[in-house]
Amino acid sequence: MGTGLNSLLCVSIFAVALPAQGGLVLDACGGGIGKALQFTLANGRMLKSYLFITSLQRASIPLSIVDPRDKRFLRVGLDLAAINLFGRLDFNGKAGFSLPIPNDTRLSGLNLLHQALSFPGQGMVFDRISDVIVAPIAPAGSFKTQARVLLQARSFHTALPLGDGRHLVVGGGNGGLLGIAGTKTTEIYDVATRSFSFGPNMSIERALHTQTQLLDGRYAMVGGVDLNNNPHKRIEIFDPAARKFSAGPDMTDKRMGHTTTRLKDGRLFVTGGLSDLNNQLAALGSALKTTEIYNPKSNTWTKGPDMSLPRAAHAAVLLPSGKVLIVGGITWTVFIIKIPAFTAACDLYDPATNKITKLASMKDARALFVSTLLPGGKVLVAGGASGSIISATTINRVEIYDPAAKRWTQASAMLSSRGLGTCLDLGDGRLGVFGGATGNLLAPTPIAAAEAYNPRTGKWVALPRLEATRAALVMIGLEACGILAVGGGSGFASIALRTTELWIR
Repeated sequence: MGTGLNSLLCVSIFAVALPAQGGLVLDACGGGIGKALQFTLANGRMLKSYLFITSLQRASIPLSIVDPRDKRFLRVGLDLAAINLFGRLDFNGKAGFSLPIPNDTRLSGLNLLHQALSFPGQGMVFDRISDVIVAPIAPAGSFKTQARVLLQARSFHTALPLGDGRHLVVGGGNGGLLGIAGTKTTEIYDVATRSFSFGPNMSIERALHTQTQLLDGRYAMVGGVDLNNNPHKRIEIFDPAARKFSAGPDMTDKRMGHTTTRLKDGRLFVTGGLSDLNNQLAALGSALKTTEIYNPKSNTWTKGPDMSLPRAAHAAVLLPSGKVLIVGGITWTVFIIKIPAFTAACDLYDPATNKITKLASMKDARALFVSTLLPGGKVLVAGGASGSIISATTINRVEIYDPAAKRWTQASAMLSSRGLGTCLDLGDGRLGVFGGATGNLLAPTPIAAAEAYNPRTGKWVALPRLEATRAALVMIGLEACGILAVGGGSGFASIALRTTELWIR
């Protein structure tokens, strides 16, 4: 999937479960007071025994205490040994079990850390060991504002998982869509303490940038605006293992509000964006039609083919075929001067031929919408800003593109009109859309509404509302089916927030 404004992202609620320290994979869902945490173990060896450990604290206990040959570590404490669990994996190396959470509101705010080990090993006491997962305990069923806040107000930011219940919040800033002061700072959110601490700084300020995971697990931060709201051409790579940013080569064009799509071969395909924010008229007329391609292996950029027209605040979605669908956005035409407008036009990029061709247009011209690839390979676009640029309003209309039939069809409308919303894969087959804004593009009114789309039924249903109105926010899928809303713009001029909200489903 392509990544543009963070409001265009649909990401999985679960971090990719990578085997760690030997390969046992532990997953969980739940944590609501009065309910049960449901756990699964996978990637073990058949019929091995396992030890499941629950703790209230992080630790670093060497397994060499038990077996001098074992150089690995237990990363959770032994303070809750009375509820540790022994069991046996099945013939597929899997197991499932639950941990009831008492119906006691005094437990709200606790955070349970879990790790599992299988045994016996081959020549050692322990066989495989899982990574740590963290389950926050809270009342279930609604968003609740958290006591701990961001160290810095942020909207138009991004976030990525660090593992072990930690997430890195990257960049962003304060201000509206065309007037934001970016920051180079990052913050680490630790689910185990529900607190923020500053992470490593980037080399330059970034808001309205893109963040894209590379095939090797690193992340590329591309473009965005700096402290003075100027678009730039800088790229840097973040290594989660080293927790370090390293600068890469500059793009040819300055870009914000662009898209970055990871192609199947690992290269990054960057399209459009705004290049000049000196004033609002110049900004909307500075949309680019150029594309560029970054090769992580050679650490170089090459020019890509031009799109059929300039675009910014659009979407780019990687199709199962490996081609990239480029949809809508803000464009311009020339009638003595550049006249900004929304577009319904769509392009298709083919990496095999390095060419872009025009496709059938959507019914609605739109920008700042959410988009995602549906099961089966169709593409959904929902909401966004539409109409005249001067008096643009948000819409709730939804369209679906079928690559096989090469056509768009209208689908059930969202319950709320919105642009600048954030989309999140809920992990149960549904897609959640959170927050955003209504009203005029240049003076949006943030909202708190949330809803989910079910591809099986084609219907939208309401989700719990956010406690604060938030546009251009970040939604973080936590390991135990929790969802954290972070920052975003709220109130007059979309002043950025420091607050966060947690929903235990």
